[in-house]
Amino acid sequence: MNLAELQERLYQHYSRLRDLRTTENYPVYAIEHGLSEAEISTAQSLLNANLNTTKRATRTFWLVWIAAAAEIGYTYDGTEYWDSFAIAFPSWPKFGDRDQIRIWYRRFTTDFNSVTPSGSWAQQFPIISWPITQAILPRYLQRFFADHLYNLRHLLTRSGELTLEEIGELLSDEYHGGSSRFEGFLQQKTLTARIVMAMRLEDVVDVISPIEKSTLRRIIDDFDKLGSFGTRLKEVRRVLREAHFVNLYSTSFISSSKSIQENVTISKTCTVKPRLIARQRGLTEWNLRLVIPDIATSLRQAGLSPLDLEHSHMRFRYYGGGNAWMPGRALFSYTGGTEEPLSAYPTDNHSVFEFDRPFEKVTASLQERLLFPATTLRLLKVRSDGTAVEVTGRHVKANQAYLLVCSNTVPTEVIDSLSLTPVQSQTTGADVWQFSIPTKVDAGKIAALSSIGLGYKLGIRAESIGMTARWNNVDDALEFLDTEVVMFYLASDVEADELQIIINKHPPVHLRPEPNGKTFISLGKLPIGLYYVSLSALGVATGSNIISEEILIRVRLAAPWQKTVSGKAGVSLKLEPQGATLEQFLDHAATLRFMAPAGRIVKLEIRFFNADGTLFHIEPIGNYKAPVDDERISKLIVQKLTADNYIEHVDRSACIELLISLDEYGLESVRFDKKAESLRWLRLDKRTIRLTDDTEETSLPSVKRYDLNAVEIGHEVDYEQALSGLELRGKGGLFVASINDQTYEVIAMASQRQISDFRDLNILTHVSAEEPQPLTIINALRYWQGARRLIGPMAFLARRNAILTLEKELERYLCGNDWAEDINKVQTGKRDIGFLYRRVYYSQGFASGLLSAQDWQYDHDAETAELEFFRLAHAYKIPETDILYRLALKLAFQPHTVKPSDLASPNAFDMLRKNSALIRGAYFARLVAHCQKTSSKTEVL
Repeated sequence: MNLAELQERLYQHYSRLRDLRTTENYPVYAIEHGLSEAEISTAQSLLNANLNTTKRATRTFWLVWIAAAAEIGYTYDGTEYWDSFAIAFPSWPKFGDRDQIRIWYRRFTTDFNSVTPSGSWAQQFPIISWPITQAILPRYLQRFFADHLYNLRHLLTRSGELTLEEIGELLSDEYHGGSSRFEGFLQQKTLTARIVMAMRLEDVVDVISPIEKSTLRRIIDDFDKLGSFGTRLKEVRRVLREAHFVNLYSTSFISSSKSIQENVTISKTCTVKPRLIARQRGLTEWNLRLVIPDIATSLRQAGLSPLDLEHSHMRFRYYGGGNAWMPGRALFSYTGGTEEPLSAYPTDNHSVFEFDRPFEKVTASLQERLLFPATTLRLLKVRSDGTAVEVTGRHVKANQAYLLVCSNTVPTEVIDSLSLTPVQSQTTGADVWQFSIPTKVDAGKIAALSSIGLGYKLGIRAESIGMTARWNNVDDALEFLDTEVVMFYLASDVEADELQIIINKHPPVHLRPEPNGKTFISLGKLPIGLYYVSLSALGVATGSNIISEEILIRVRLAAPWQKTVSGKAGVSLKLEPQGATLEQFLDHAATLRFMAPAGRIVKLEIRFFNADGTLFHIEPIGNYKAPVDDERISKLIVQKLTADNYIEHVDRSACIELLISLDEYGLESVRFDKKAESLRWLRLDKRTIRLTDDTEETSLPSVKRYDLNAVEIGHEVDYEQALSGLELRGKGGLFVASINDQTYEVIAMASQRQISDFRDLNILTHVSAEEPQPLTIINALRYWQGARRLIGPMAFLARRNAILTLEKELERYLCGNDWAEDINKVQTGKRDIGFLYRRVYYSQGFASGLLSAQDWQYDHDAETAELEFFRLAHAYKIPETDILYRLALKLAFQPHTVKPSDLASPNAFDMLRKNSALIRGAYFARLVAHCQKTSSKTEVL
C-alpha cells in the first residue's frame, strides 16, 4: 500500500459516506476514514517519508494528511496539539505548513459536506480547531461528555421530540461545570447533537447514522475504559433508547405528530432568546438582568465577519442604554453568557439591542435571537449561589425559594396565601416578590398559584440526617466516609402507598411510608465506591407514580484529622507590587501571586464590569493544578487582555477583575479600575485601522498620524476618513485622537506574512530632514511614550525605536553633534567613560563627581537626584545652575514629561545650548545611571 492508493481509497470512502448521508444532510468527518490501526500507522510512516523527500506536505495526498491530522486530534490531550503532531511526524517542524492543513480541511468541507468549527474556542484556535472538530470527540473530552450526558439523560427523554438544533442548544445551555475547554467544545452544537443522535441509533438497523458505525464503536469502546464514567454512559445509552429525536434537515422528514408537522418551519429556526436572571445584592434587594445568547455564531453562520460590520459603519446599544453606542463589530463579543442590566421591564416585545445605520443582513439574522418577549409574569428559581434563574415551565416545587416578577398588580389574597415578600429592584415597570414553597402544599396555596398562572410539581425528597453532607464537585455527588452510616429521611409531597429505593442495579426495595410523612432510611456503612440511588413514590393519591429522584453517593476512605487539615491552606491571589495599575500589569511591571493547596485544581477567570458596576462578560482562563507558575500565568493573562479578540471587552470596561476559585476554599480576586475609553482604535484588516467615536460630543476629535520615517512630525487626518478606515503607510505608525485635553494613542503595524531577511525583524525609525524643534520632539515623545494600545507583532519594537530616535535627536540638538559622536563611542565600547570628562566641562572634577557621587535614581527619587546635581554644579560654578538645573535633568531623564511651565524663560533651550556644561552634565548622569543598571558601580568607576 502506497500513498497514492491510500488517497484514492479515502476519496472513494468519503464520497460514499457523503452520498449516503445526502438525504439526512449529515456531514462527513475526517476521522471516519475507515482505516485500521495498522493502516493508520503505515500511513503516518509513508507521510513522514514523503515529507523528508519532497521537503513539503504534498497536495497530491491531501486526504491522507487530513485523516492523519484528525487522528492526532482524537488522541489530543488538551495541551499542545502541534507537539503531538511533531511526535507522529518528526519532519513536520522543519518542512510542514500549519496553514496548509486548514486550507485542506476547508476543501474537505466543500467537497464532502463536512462541518466548519464554530464558537469562541474556534476563534481563539483557528487552525487546530479543524482537526480536533473533525475528530468528533477527542479522548480528553470523553469523560466530561459522559458525565454531562448522564446528568441530562432524563431531560433528553422527557422533552418530547427534540430536533438536532434543540439537542445542541440543550447540551450547551445546561453545562455549568468548570472546564472551559469542554464548554468551548459544546459550542459545536451541530456536532454534539449528532453524537447524541448516533448513540440513540446505535443498535437500530436499516437507518442512516450521523456517525459511521466503526467510528462510533471506537468512541464507545474508549468510553468503556473510563471506569465509573463509562458506567454512567452505559446508563445514558440505555435511557436514550426511549428518547425521540427528529432530523428536521432530512429531505424525507415527516413528523409523527400533527403539531410538530404544522410547526416544522418554527422548529427549524428554533433559537435561544435572551433570558431573565436575578442577582442578589442584599437581604431585600435583587438586580434583574438579561443573559444575551450566543449571537457571534449566528453572524458567522450568516457569512458575516467583524470586518463586514466595521465597513458597514453600523453601531448598536443596549435597549435603554442612553448614549452608550458600541461599534458593530462588538456584536462578535457576545458568545453566550454575557449579561446586561434590565433597567425597565418591557410592556411589549422588543429587541434587546437598538441599531444605528442598521446592516440588513445583521438585523435579519439576529431578529429572533435578540427578541425579548413581553409577559406580565415571570418565575425565577433562587439558587444557593445568590442567583435566580427563570423557570420557563412556571411550575414550583416543594422546599424551593422563588422570585416572582409581575408587571400587573398581584391580588391581596394571593400575597397573603403565598406569603409574598416584596424585594427592592432597580428595574422599573414591575414588582418583584420573594416566596418559598413549604414541604406540604395545601389546596389553598395550589389554588393561589393557579390563579396567577403557576403550576405545582409533585416530587419525592431525601433529607440527610446528622452532620451536614459533604459535596464532591468532581462527581456531583454527596460524599461520605467509609466509617460513617449513610442515613436520610424520605418524604413525598403527597400521600403514597409505598416508597421504592434502587441502589445501582440491585433489585428494588419497597417500604411503607410512616404516618408522619418522614420515613427513616439507613444504608449502613457502605464500602468505598460510587453509588447510584433512585428514589420514587408508588400509588400516590394523584393516581400516578411520582417522578423518581436520582442521588449520587460517593464513599471515600477516612483520613486522620491532622493529615486532612494540613492540606487546607485556602486560596489567595495577590498583586505585586500592591496597588499596581492595569497599565503596569500589562507592561509586566507587576505580577500576580497565586496560592492554593498543592495538587488541587483551581479555576481562573477574568470578569469585565461596566461603568455602572454590572458584570457584562466572563472570560475563562482555565483550570490549573496547584502550585501555579506565577510568571507564566501572569503572562498568559496579559496575552489575553492585549489580544485583538478581547480588546473590545477591555476598552468597554470600567473595572476588570481577575478571580481564582477552588470549591470549598472559596474565591479571591484582584480588581483593576479603569476609565472606559469613548474613543478607540480598532484594526479592520492587516493594513487598515479605524477610529470608533462614542463620545457624543458636539465638537469633533482631532486626529494625527506620525510615520516611521518622520517620527516627530504629526500629519492632520480627516475625522470622517479616520472613522471609515486609514491605510497604514509603509510598515505602520502612530495614530492619535484628541478631544477635551484627552489623547487616545495607538501604534499600528502591518502584519508581515513572511520574513525573508533578518532586517525584517527590526523596525527602522527616523526623524525628518528639517531642523528639529525641541518642543516638537517633546510633544511627539509624549504621544509615542503614552501609546499603550499596540496593534501588530512589531508594534512594541516600533514604539521603543521611535522613543530612542527622538531622545537621541533631542540630545544631539541640545548638546551638539560632537557630543553625540563622543557619547556614541563610549556606548559602543570604543572609549571608556572617562573620555567624556573634558567633553562635559573643562574642569574634569564635575563629571568625575557625577560618576562617583551617587546612584542616579531620578525615575524613583527625583528630589534627591536634583539636590545632588545642584550641589555639584554649584560647587564647580556652572553658570545659570539656579534656574536651569531642574529642566536639564528632566530633559535628560524624562523628556516626555517636560511642560511649558518647566521652562524658566522662553529661550530656556537656547540658554542650555550655550551653557553646554549643565545639559551635558545631565546627560552624563543619565549615562552613568544606565551603566549602573547593567554593571556594578566598581566596574563603571
